[in-house]
Amino acid sequence: MLLDVVANVVHNGALFVIASEACLIYATAGWYKIQGSRWQDGTAVYYPLHLDYFSPWPGLADLLAGNGTMVMLVTYGTVIVQVAFPFTLFNRRVKNVLLAAMMTEHAVIAVLLGLPFFSLAMIATDAVFLPTSFLLRLGGWAAHARGRLFSSRTPKPLPEGADSAPPPDDPEHTHVGPEGSSAAT
Repeated sequence: MLLDVVANVVHNGALFVIASEACLIYATAGWYKIQGSRWQDGTAVYYPLHLDYFSPWPGLADLLAGNGTMVMLVTYGTVIVQVAFPFTLFNRRVKNVLLAAMMTEHAVIAVLLGLPFFSLAMIATDAVFLPTSFLLRLGGWAAHARGRLFSSRTPKPLPEGADSAPPPDDPEHTHVGPEGSSAAT
C-alpha cells in the first residue's frame, strides 16, 4: 500500500513538472514573440518557410508562403495560442480547443519545416493536458485496432476434430503419393 502511494505521488509530481514546463515554454515563447517586429507585423512565419535547411517540401512551403493572409493568420494565431495557453487551463472547453490547435500546429511544423522530433516532443507534452476519459477511449481504440490488425495475421484456431493440414504450397510438407506424384499432407 505504501508503494502505491509513493508511486502515485511520484507520477503526479512528474506530471506537474511536465505541465509547469509546458506552461513556461509556451508563455515565454509567446511573450518573446510579441516583442519581435516580424511577429508584430504578421510576417514571421514567412521567413523559415524559405530557408533551405527547413524546407523538406519546398512546393508545400511555397504554397503557404504565397498566401499573405494565411501567413498573417498563422503568425498571429501562433502568438495568441502560446500566450493564452497557461490562462486557459482552468476552462476545459477552451483548453481542449487550444490543445487541438497546438497539436495541429506542431504536426504542420513537423511536415513543413522538417522538425519531426521537436514536434513529437511538443505533442507528447501537450497530451499531458488531454482529458483522461479521452486518453482512455483512445487507448481502447488503439487496442481494438491492434487486435484487428494482428488477428488477421495469426492463424485462427481450428474447430475440434479438424485436421491440421498445412497449406498445399508448403514445400516442407509435400511427399510423393502412391502413383509417384507429389501431394500435400
